[in-house]
Amino acid sequence: MANEIELKLAFPASALAQVLAHPLLAQAPRKGVPRVLDNTYFDTADLTLHAARIAVRTRRMGDSVLQTVKCAAESRGGLSSRPEWEQPFREQFDFSAVDIKAVRKMLEALAAQLQPVFTTVFHRDTRIVQPVPEVSILVMIDTGKIIAGDAEEAICELELELAQGGANDLINLAIVLAEDLPLIPFDLSKAQRGYQLFCHTPPQAIRFSKPTLNAAQAPLDVFRQLAEIAENAWLANLHGTLGSNDPEFVHQLRVTLRRLKTLLKVFKPVLPADFVSRWKTHLGELARVSGQARDLDVLREDILAPLRCSESATDIDALLEHSLRECAHQQQLARQQLAAMPHGLHLLHFNKALHRLPEPVKTGKLPAFAAKRLHKLHATARRQLTAVDQNPTPEMRHRLRISLKHLRYSCEFFASLFNEEAMNRFARNIAARQDELGFLQDLQTTLDCLERWSQHDPALRQAPERVSAWYADKAERTVKQAGELLATQLAATPPWQTA
Repeated sequence: MANEIELKLAFPASALAQVLAHPLLAQAPRKGVPRVLDNTYFDTADLTLHAARIAVRTRRMGDSVLQTVKCAAESRGGLSSRPEWEQPFREQFDFSAVDIKAVRKMLEALAAQLQPVFTTVFHRDTRIVQPVPEVSILVMIDTGKIIAGDAEEAICELELELAQGGANDLINLAIVLAEDLPLIPFDLSKAQRGYQLFCHTPPQAIRFSKPTLNAAQAPLDVFRQLAEIAENAWLANLHGTLGSNDPEFVHQLRVTLRRLKTLLKVFKPVLPADFVSRWKTHLGELARVSGQARDLDVLREDILAPLRCSESATDIDALLEHSLRECAHQQQLARQQLAAMPHGLHLLHFNKALHRLPEPVKTGKLPAFAAKRLHKLHATARRQLTAVDQNPTPEMRHRLRISLKHLRYSCEFFASLFNEEAMNRFARNIAARQDELGFLQDLQTTLDCLERWSQHDPALRQAPERVSAWYADKAERTVKQAGELLATQLAATPPWQTA
């Protein structure tokens, strides 16, 4: 059995010439000659192997055929390690070399039921890169397609496979390449993408998955655990944002980046100061640009579009349509700005920084740490609510909403350490108030955008006033309701303080 350690990086087809011309790759010796790999993946009719996260394929290379069995592994930021078994294929499957007993028994029991499911056909050019002494990395440049019935999907990626050295060497090489090339870590294997194509299941936006924590864990270990969950959501939603117009991807990308910023705030006492400072800045910029794209989605769908369906808005139809056209134009510009950012480089550096965090010097006392941090966030939210009562401006409400966001996310992070049902109920109630304040913020953002656009488009000069008037009653009700309910919720004893 081989244990394959690899890092997969995607790039747009338009960048292939740039990839091939990169000095590290252009000057690296080839391993063998470039070749076309024709792979067929097998499974049962009900996809039993897929459910078990096992891949069985045959690979035709000239006159020879190779059989490969792979077991999936958890991937972090595109970096994965998984067991693999290869041997010649002679007319029928032979799984005797698979030395994990449970896997071998399953495969032998299903051998007669295996049938072709999909194929991958791609050109592979393999280079041997030795960035430093005693480190050797195979860089496989793969371009081609995945075929499942009548459906096809392009393959355009680099696979960095460790021949000699450690996992950090893969990340270091990827960072060097990503400084010059539009490379982004990519968690999905060709097999996973093939199954998605076969099952007609397009990628879905990923939400942050709530963890189960152990009270004996050190806070720094918990930060790593939560940051890795967020990193995987960041990566998946980034690919969806760049490859799809589905607004849910950019929404979840923005939420993921905000959760990461909250993690930095909550775990600041146990993190190196330079780590917090650096990633607060980087994540802030990424959140700002993704936030601009998301704000325009909300402006269009949640604020302007409802007016189109309202009988009371018939007198502003022309103004509304003009506003929507301008919004669509601004959305395109925001998407272009988001796509132009060096996302891969940020992800790779973040992955490396997580690996380099120091080992915790103490274990245990996690519930006390969590309660102390939650208490501080709760006190901040109460102060911000008082400040809004005294000075109810959009800016003060925005600050209150941010403080509620930190509190809610942190309740979700630490829920399993306390009364989980009560913690989740508290978080849901805070989320409801956050959404109400979010409507007020979205409305204000819309009015600000319309005002700004009207400066270069006279046809929009009446838009801010007319939209504000249409939403005036709802805004007034929301302010009153959110304030009263939030005051009651924040005055009660929070669930992490109850027995």
